[in-house]
Amino acid sequence: MIAHITGNANGGMMRLYNEEGRVLVENSCTSEGGEIFARHTKHQGMVSIKNSSKGGHIQMTDAMATAGLELDSAQSMISGKTSSRSAWSIQANANGNRLDFMDQNGSSRLLIGSEQDRFGILMKNQKGSTVAAIGASAQDCGEIQLSNADGKNEVVLAADPMGGQMMLNDSTSKPFLLAASSEEGGRVEMFDIDGETVTSMIGFASGGGRFASGIPGSSTSVILEAMNDSGILGLRSRDGQSLSAQARPTGSMLVIRDGVGGVGLLLGSGPSGKGSELSLRNSKGKEIVLMGETE
Repeated sequence: MIAHITGNANGGMMRLYNEEGRVLVENSCTSEGGEIFARHTKHQGMVSIKNSSKGGHIQMTDAMATAGLELDSAQSMISGKTSSRSAWSIQANANGNRLDFMDQNGSSRLLIGSEQDRFGILMKNQKGSTVAAIGASAQDCGEIQLSNADGKNEVVLAADPMGGQMMLNDSTSKPFLLAASSEEGGRVEMFDIDGETVTSMIGFASGGGRFASGIPGSSTSVILEAMNDSGILGLRSRDGQSLSAQARPTGSMLVIRDGVGGVGLLLGSGPSGKGSELSLRNSKGKEIVLMGETE
């Protein structure tokens, strides 16, 4: 074993050689910090420990120097390499921690971590876009997001303190369908390209439900409702003219209204629920024809 020691105004160095003249140990120091470097006697495996103004750094390799570990205190990171590329890394910072798994190009494809007390898993495609994510939402409940190749969210499954919901979006992340549940019942909403609700279905926890469809900015609509002991159908035109039908335990009723809400025709069961009556009214709402059958 041979030792070689040198020094100057900037620092010093000590090297230890074996009989073959191979440097096995090298210690050095400069104004930035110190470094220790050790090699194996035969293969290329080595260990390096150094310190600088940025922090400490440790590196270890295998016999071929193509795989190994690195510890970097400046980045609070531990990383693993294989086949001369980054394979995984663990990093901690003030906002949270993360574990990355890389592909053959060294790009992160799977990330597990936390940020400000929220934890999750992200999966990326070859373009680097996040295509799938699972974790905790802002309400501290579970959430799953599925995205297209450009990273635009197309499917969102989420739980909240009131129930669960599913959102389906187009390729630009504009919502088109929402299905949700709560203590009051279930709800399905469909939206147009401007995000306006055009169709909705509601199921009431107490029993019954409602279907409604319409055109935003217009009176045109269709409503179907079953609630308590009655069933209701409502149709409305763009100009406000409407038709409604209702089935009740005492009988059924059909009502046709004009554009200002006045009743033009009423057909249905009599007040007692037995027999029927027909009422025609003029534009002033006065009854001009009344036909009916009683007991």
